[in-house]
Order: sequence, then structure tokens, then C-alpha cells
Amino acid sequence: PSNVFATFNLLAKHPSCGISFANGDNKITTTTSRGSVPSTLGFNSGKYYFEFDVVTAAQDGRWEIGIQPFANVAASDATNSNNRMIGLSGYNGYVYYNGSSINNFYNTVGGFTSFTGIIGVAVDLDSSTKTIAFSRDGAWITGQNATDTNFSNALKVDITSSVADYDYWHFGVGTGNGSGTAGVGQANFGDGTFGTASVSSAGTNASSNGIFEYDCPSGYTALSTKGLNL
Repeated sequence: PSNVFATFNLLAKHPSCGISFANGDNKITTTTSRGSVPSTLGFNSGKYYFEFDVVTAAQDGRWEIGIQPFANVAASDATNSNNRMIGLSGYNGYVYYNGSSINNFYNTVGGFTSFTGIIGVAVDLDSSTKTIAFSRDGAWITGQNATDTNFSNALKVDITSSVADYDYWHFGVGTGNGSGTAGVGQANFGDGTFGTASVSSAGTNASSNGIFEYDCPSGYTALSTKGLNL
């Protein structure tokens, strides 16, 4: 094939993590065991965007989404000092790395507790200051309980020192839910589908590589074999 999009890597989850997979490894169902799963493709440069549709919120919104070195090495939160995801916590809207908050970000306990919808993630590893930004149903988070559809106003968290800890990074989604409701989510890495359904109204897409529900920020692209070589 001329272009292969990333999927979730079912071989890379921690053995005791209860995540299950469907729809070409783009749909995941979490249980009440902690852990995460990375994308099949990794990157050490470039600007990438992907979308994750939260179909069923986990207990207290305790999902985590962002980028991770690779697999979980411990059956615990993806963002802790063992697993090292740079990720947004759905519980309180903070961005965590190495077990600590690196930015209070959305800063709203309960802001994602019952949220169902699409979270967008934009990662820039090309600029001198490496950044990660998140959107909520197409509106970029700009700070405490605030959003804006204009990406130039997005709060781009400085992750320069964090990404320097590892050579390669992967998009990843996990759960810090230890009890209660399991979660269900579907990724769109650029193939234009969530589970078995096509996106309802495609946005504009960087470099003509990938189909997303919302606008892909200018200069960003899908994580795919073509995207890695742009």
C-alpha cells in the first residue's frame, strides 16, 4: 500500500491491563485495571494530529490521552513515573508527566467526568520548543475552562524537556480507573473512521494526508507512513 495509518498496538499493552480491541485495533474498551496502549507507529520529529472519540466515559473521567514512549512497563497510571505518558487527565484537566502535573491546563475537576465526544491531540516535535495541545469537540483548550476554535489561541504546553527523555514517541490512550464504570473509545488516526462509522463532516487536513472530523491544524498531518515522510 502507498500509505498505512497508525492503529493501536494490541501487542504493546501491559499484560495485566484489561484493554480489549475491535475494528482494526482502532476501538478500545477499558476495564477497571490501569494501563494504556500506544500507536503502532512512533516518531521523533514532525507535527502530528489525531482524534479520539470518547464513547463511554470511564469512572470519574479517569482516562489519559497524549503521547507515550511505548508500552506500559507497570500496571498503573500511564502518566506515572514508570510509564511516562505525557497526557491529559480527564479527571481534573491537568497535563501530567513522570507522575507530576506539568501544566494545570483545563484545570477543572469534573470537566471531563461525563464527557463524551472527540478529543483532538496536536503534537509538535519540529519546533525548537516542543509542544502538545488538546481540543474538545473541535475547540482548542486555551486555559482554565476555556476553549477557542482558532488553533493559534490554543494552549500549547511546553514538553521540550520531557520528550528529550526518549528517542521515539507514540500517540497513546489509557485509563487510571481503578473501580466503577469501564470506558469505550474510538481513534481516528487519519483513515476517516471512528469504529465502523465514517466521520460525519470532514474538516480540512494538512498535506492532504488523512481525513479527520475537525480541522487539522496547518502544518500538522496524520501519523502514517506518508506522514512520517513528509
